[in-house]
Amino acid sequence: MPANPTLQAIHSMLLKQVSALSQQLDDTTDAAAAQIITTEMQELVHRVSITQNLLFTAASSDLDSKLGPIQTANISLTASITSIGNGAKFIEVTTQFLGFVDTAIDLAKKIA
Repeated sequence: MPANPTLQAIHSMLLKQVSALSQQLDDTTDAAAAQIITTEMQELVHRVSITQNLLFTAASSDLDSKLGPIQTANISLTASITSIGNGAKFIEVTTQFLGFVDTAIDLAKKIA
């Protein structure tokens, strides 16, 4: 059975966000910003692990319908990473993105 394309897309978005945050961490000299970055990276990496374990879940139109909101939230997260100085906004946007991801993960777990 091939990997589920929706879960692959989610996995890819998560990995790209972890990479972007890693770059921000490398570039920051602000200890408070570094703490926010590492905390949110841990949350993202956790979802990477879960998604990896679900990659071969059967396809589902319900799961596919979750991808659009995740992609939209992903765009917002990408934008907020570039202005990470506003920690509260960054956390809010990350939380929204992860909320959509978690909904898809929970559904994939039920399908698996």
